Amino acid sequence: MAGTPMRELAEIVRLQKGKHRRPDDGVCAMELVAWMAGEKHSDQPRSASPVIAAFSRSFNDGLEPAHRQRLALLAARMIGTRGGRDHEVVRSQMLWDWMIATAVPTWLAAAQRSDLAGALVAGRATALDAATGALDAHGYAPVRPADDDRTTACVSNALAACGVTGACLAGRDVADRARGSRARRQWEAARVLARAAAWSVAESGPGVKGEQAQAHLWRTAATLRDSAFVLLDRLIAVTEPLPPPPPPEVAPTNAEADQRVLAGRIEQPLWRG
Repeated sequence: MAGTPMRELAEIVRLQKGKHRRPDDGVCAMELVAWMAGEKHSDQPRSASPVIAAFSRSFNDGLEPAHRQRLALLAARMIGTRGGRDHEVVRSQMLWDWMIATAVPTWLAAAQRSDLAGALVAGRATALDAATGALDAHGYAPVRPADDDRTTACVSNALAACGVTGACLAGRDVADRARGSRARRQWEAARVLARAAAWSVAESGPGVKGEQAQAHLWRTAATLRDSAFVLLDRLIAVTEPLPPPPPPEVAPTNAEADQRVLAGRIEQPLWRG
């Protein structure tokens, strides 16, 4: 496919889950970015932002095939997103804002804890501990019976599909590079809270059981999935040049103004009846 335009390449290539040894075995979103950029086959392209790459690798693996393909259409824009440290700090803050103001409150509301969702939006990080304690998470995922493997898998898949897992991985990576232990603890608390709320949805839903609860879990994940795509678009835009300002309006010259007035008079009927 050498010489294939990027847009056409994004439409031809079908993205796959996971990391691949070579392009013939398939490519994930970030491996496609490396391919488009002319880099060595890798899911960590040098031309892409580490924050975007970490988020996209997890998001890619969590999405269903039809939605995963939406990442291919963003791949060309990811090339050249690797900027400086300031750009990555801005992106990590955008991830945190989305996590604490959108993702976690959405899962809390789905678990019928709108009170905690509202408190989290209002108090941000300061409300994390209280909200986590209220869901009996105690800093760890709630203890469940050993035969809850199916629920565990569903919750994990839903969190990956809606971007929560990717946001946590990318945010914790930035915290680790900055040696920010406090930031890492906050990310971990947010992850635990989202998981506890999602588990509550999967177990019972809004007053229902079984398949209905699973359906509610995936409806919530689908809502956040679309929000995560908007977030990814904004992460990419951090290093994109701003569009040029619109040209200023030019005042008409006296001659042009006279012609407009004359034209207006000609268009007016001479007799109005």
